[in-house]
Amino acid sequence: MRYPYRINCLIKPFQCKRRRLPGGTRPHNMNTHFKLHNTIAVCILLLISAALISPVTAAPAEVTKVLTVGATELIECKNLTRAAIGDPGVADFAIVSSREILLNAKASGATCFYIWDASGRRLFNILVKSPEIDIAQVAQSIEKEIGNINISTRAVGTSILLEGLVDTQAESDRIYAIAQAVLANKASAGQYAAAGSKTASPAPPADGQAKVVNLIQVKKPIEEISQRTIATAKAIREGLNRFPVNVRPLPGSVV
Repeated sequence: MRYPYRINCLIKPFQCKRRRLPGGTRPHNMNTHFKLHNTIAVCILLLISAALISPVTAAPAEVTKVLTVGATELIECKNLTRAAIGDPGVADFAIVSSREILLNAKASGATCFYIWDASGRRLFNILVKSPEIDIAQVAQSIEKEIGNINISTRAVGTSILLEGLVDTQAESDRIYAIAQAVLANKASAGQYAAAGSKTASPAPPADGQAKVVNLIQVKKPIEEISQRTIATAKAIREGLNRFPVNVRPLPGSVV
């Protein structure tokens, strides 16, 4: 059935204007423009709902990795394009393939490691610590290596104390050098052991590394006789040659 009137909708949101044709009466359908409004409103609501429920790709979270000096870790990637390290002195990397990259811990410290692959940019916070060693065990090894019953070792915190009494300064220096060598060897062994493990164990902080403290006392601190003292003793001996007097030089004096 045709109506004698038509509805002329202007291009304005939610507005419709009815025009009466000549010789006609009121239109029979009074709700036509309301139906159009409802249709537009439903379309807008559908668009808003689709935008709200559409999945949003979140930025990849930061990852923190704790390694010991000398340790390595293999990181998996997806179509790796490039990588960058903040401080090459702390850690560096080697690209194995487009799917794997090898991270190497070099020295104590912290740095950032970036990877760009199919998943986007990935950030790794790298913390490198010194290898952990057993201070008490190292102290026992030092005492055993020295082999001097007058010298004892004692572990205090991250320090190894050398205590005892020796005859000369040279002997004290020799014992200290032995202790330093044993400590360096044990620290190196701990480093290689940590490098072979997949998960690094906690280690002392960089400013608390193990060290040897020499507290050995010397009976005769002055053991060398100067050339001047020897010359003085010789002159006295020659001057007193006719007398039965013994002259000998000592550190810092002549008797």
